[in-house]
Amino acid sequence: MEPLEHLLDKLGSWLALLMSPQSLLQFSLIALAWVFALMLDRRLRSRFSTLMGEEGKATVKTLAMRGSQRLILPMAMLLIVILVRSLLDALRYEVWLLDIFVPLLLSLAIIRITVFLLRRAYTPSPLIRAWENIISTSIWLIVVLHLVGVLPDITALLDDLGVTVGNKRVSVLAVIKVTLSVIVFLLLASWLSRVLERRVMGSRHLGVSMRLAISKTIKIVLLSLAVLIALNSVGIDLTALTVFGGALGVGLGLGLQRITSNFVSGMILLYDRSIRPGDVITIGAEGRFGWVQELRARYV
Repeated sequence: MEPLEHLLDKLGSWLALLMSPQSLLQFSLIALAWVFALMLDRRLRSRFSTLMGEEGKATVKTLAMRGSQRLILPMAMLLIVILVRSLLDALRYEVWLLDIFVPLLLSLAIIRITVFLLRRAYTPSPLIRAWENIISTSIWLIVVLHLVGVLPDITALLDDLGVTVGNKRVSVLAVIKVTLSVIVFLLLASWLSRVLERRVMGSRHLGVSMRLAISKTIKIVLLSLAVLIALNSVGIDLTALTVFGGALGVGLGLGLQRITSNFVSGMILLYDRSIRPGDVITIGAEGRFGWVQELRARYV
């Protein structure tokens, strides 16, 4: 049977099962549990927002309250679903749908708190908060597809869709795997580089320029390793990247000379410590001068 036909057949079976009276009853109870959990979530979120406003600054207490805000809805709904499931099981009713929702809600709570903790390594912004919700929802949907048993059929269908380039076959599944692998490893490398950067910048034994140089070098190395490890983890031969590396070198030589030279010069200034924050620099014959406030890899 073709992957698409097998997937449609399984989805049809699930639809027929979900339309049974026992399933509709469980759906109704799950909807009621969601309503009660949502009411509790709004009430507690308002209370936590008031407490965090009184706190006035970011502390361990405010961090714990922000993390708890993401757990209220799934954990409250989980407790209600477990109680309803126990009641229906005692009355000899079908509880198979509730049995599926219990691990779903537990996984949602774990995913939301994990993504929230990883996000704390980045500077707060509306874009990062939006990405937090997108990543949490995407991971949870994959868990949903796995628990209902249709994820293998979807992966088989995506693997069946592809084109042949030379002697290599590129499928939609392979492209998705490469993309997700690169994103995950880059996020982990970025998070680790920020942690190490904070440790380095807090050191009192190194000068400011040396701290900046070490932190930038760590970030570049970790991001480069993340891309290489991600590509290798999905089975891409890294020797095939030599052609791409050569093309990139030609592109840098032809079109990005000034940017590359600025970057290299900036790293040299950071490492030889010839310019430091607080130094006075005179520019031009007019005698214009200024104080160095910040050092970066590409500019001062």
